[in-house]
Amino acid sequence: MHLPDFQALLKRSLSPASPSAIALTRQLARGSGDAAGPHVANALAAELSGLDDGRLGEYFAVVANELRAEWQTVIHQLNLAERGTALLVDLRRRLLALAKSRPELAQLERELQKILTSWFNGGFLTLRRIDWDSPASLLERLMKYEAVHPITSWPNMRRRLAADRRCFGFFHPALPDEPLIFVQVALTREISPCISAILEAPVAEDQAPTTAIFYSISNCQRGLNGIPFGNLLIKRVVTALHKELPSLTTFSTLSPIPGFRRWLERSGEEKTGLSDGDKALLEMPRWWDSPESFKALELPLRRAAARYLTCASEGRAADPVAHFHLSNGARVERINWGANLSDSGLEESYGQMVNYRYRLDRIEKSQEDYRLGRIARTRSINSLLRTPMRMPFFGSDVQSRRSVAHG
Repeated sequence: MHLPDFQALLKRSLSPASPSAIALTRQLARGSGDAAGPHVANALAAELSGLDDGRLGEYFAVVANELRAEWQTVIHQLNLAERGTALLVDLRRRLLALAKSRPELAQLERELQKILTSWFNGGFLTLRRIDWDSPASLLERLMKYEAVHPITSWPNMRRRLAADRRCFGFFHPALPDEPLIFVQVALTREISPCISAILEAPVAEDQAPTTAIFYSISNCQRGLNGIPFGNLLIKRVVTALHKELPSLTTFSTLSPIPGFRRWLERSGEEKTGLSDGDKALLEMPRWWDSPESFKALELPLRRAAARYLTCASEGRAADPVAHFHLSNGARVERINWGANLSDSGLEESYGQMVNYRYRLDRIEKSQEDYRLGRIARTRSINSLLRTPMRMPFFGSDVQSRRSVAHG
């Protein structure tokens, strides 16, 4: 036996599954509808909450091997426990992590996701506006969960909730104090080209803004990953904003391009269009501080970003944020050079960001086009795509399909 195999066996022998948790699970699986169900569910919930990851993994392994047919019954019975839904959301969070190294647990995770998806459907979700008068505990959670542009202080939080900003979140009756997902919106008179124009701008007293910029969307519960809240959230927020501010006519995002740099570093010149000279400039320390390098790289990197955002394989855009917005009916509006020169912005996309625009009269058309393999984009994006390229999209190259271009 190899040493790593022996160490894994030893670790498992020292971290057995909890016998009482298994016994309680068998009791729940047999006693569906039993009056003692809530009592047993509370006891099992307490047991599972106390297990470390190793012992929880062994518990799930026993369930997968011996109680897979009863797993859905156990899930429904566990939901009878006090804060049972919160427990199940947390169990899925841990299952997602465990299944990466233990594929035999993947089926349990998928079944739990399916049930949670039905419980967290749109009919049960409440849209709430979050403002400076919201409970401090909720604002602290926003600071914790913000995943795009960190909220670094209470003054920073107050600025994001000022009169020219909006924040909305989805909530569920079973988790009344926990946001599931939230979106931050800037109310302006133009489509913002850089994140500093939003995060560092003074408060505007404009009573009739024309443009709503969705600049941050953060999922809060890892145990609900894969459950599609975002599409419904955007639609409901657009409706709420339109009702509150009839002057709004333009709805756009200012979005990161998280996969761009990885794609660029792994792809050849025939895909990216970057020359050896461009790549040499990118290897210079702090190239963005040099006006000459910054200017020289603008057009090549914007062209490369246009290629990246409009290429796809297996029926979806390569970039996850692009896929989210395009599948919801947006179009690629504009690529913004030097829009986010923070460490994370440079690491993800060499400082570029993109606007996706939701034209309310074209959302359904754009969604249908995307399903058919056509990415909606403006003529300014098409002008960046002047170099022919061949990339996979539903088994054919991009040029074999007509793009959807709008002015």
